[in-house]
Amino acid sequence: MRYHDRKRFATKDRDHHSFAAQFQGGWWVFYWPFSNLNGLYLPGVDDQRSVHWYIWLEDIGLANVEMKLRLRSNVEYWKMTYLDIKEKTLESPEKLELKVKFRILIR
Repeated sequence: MRYHDRKRFATKDRDHHSFAAQFQGGWWVFYWPFSNLNGLYLPGVDDQRSVHWYIWLEDIGLANVEMKLRLRSNVEYWKMTYLDIKEKTLESPEKLELKVKFRILIR
């Protein structure tokens, strides 16, 4: 993931260089996505649009993946300054309302 560190996250609505459209999913991209865990579910298929980890199996689609996040230490957390907090209501396919808070922060 170090290659993707501090890179912009490409999505359908913010697709710099057409990466989200080309790779069929949002991901952190600079020049080429060496991993794509939000791609198409194509297990065993050699396709760059698949869920893949290039360094491990190149473009071969993986059957399942996990993303695990670890919070930074409290010391790091308190060094951050919150610039703005926004709340947005999203509607899921099941018509449930989800309230999501976005925090824009600076270090």
